[in-house]
Amino acid sequence: MKSRCFLAALAVTNFFLLLILLGELSSSSADDQKILRTHGLELVDKNGQIRSSLKIEPDGEVMLRFFDEKGIIRFKAGASEKGAFEEFAFGFIEK
Repeated sequence: MKSRCFLAALAVTNFFLLLILLGELSSSSADDQKILRTHGLELVDKNGQIRSSLKIEPDGEVMLRFFDEKGIIRFKAGASEKGAFEEFAFGFIEK
């Protein structure tokens, strides 16, 4: 179980490092700078199943979720005016 938590934390860290790296690459040339603006981002597998989502909830909270192939949330992190949190959620289903 500790290895699952470690791997999930490592995956989240890698995801954020990738976002930072992509931001640095896009800002390296002022002429080529483009901005993607959206309220949500979903990554899907080859079957169209959502595996990761990053979105702003109606109450303004920013949520990052990772799902397994059955749609069960395995990691969830959020941030709002009230603070930030992360959960390694083993076994509950997002509806």
